[in-house]
Amino acid sequence: MRVAALLLLSLALLAPAHAAGDVSCTTNREGRIVCPPPDGRCLSDRYGDVLCSNAGGGILANRYGDLVCGPGNCVRDQRGDVFCSNQPHGAVAIDRYGAAACAGTCVPASASACVRPQPQR
Repeated sequence: MRVAALLLLSLALLAPAHAAGDVSCTTNREGRIVCPPPDGRCLSDRYGDVLCSNAGGGILANRYGDLVCGPGNCVRDQRGDVFCSNQPHGAVAIDRYGAAACAGTCVPASASACVRPQPQR
């Protein structure tokens, strides 16, 4: 029991340090490593293609499984629509009615706001 508690404590202490240095690089369907733009995030779609958000932006899969991005953090509402804050790093949440609530204004996420990263050399 004591060993398990020590292990959990050490993992909790290491997690923030690991997350701060993690740039979330991933491999695309050709097996090449791609990394997000600075301060961005990447995800793979159902075909193995990698798409990324811009700096300070968010990326999520919509209700159809397509990756969509926005200028700030994003959230999926009760209907599965993805909304993002119009501010880079802008906070988002779901209110008690299941609707998106955003810092600044909520804007619909779109596939055209995503960027396709270049593979590392």
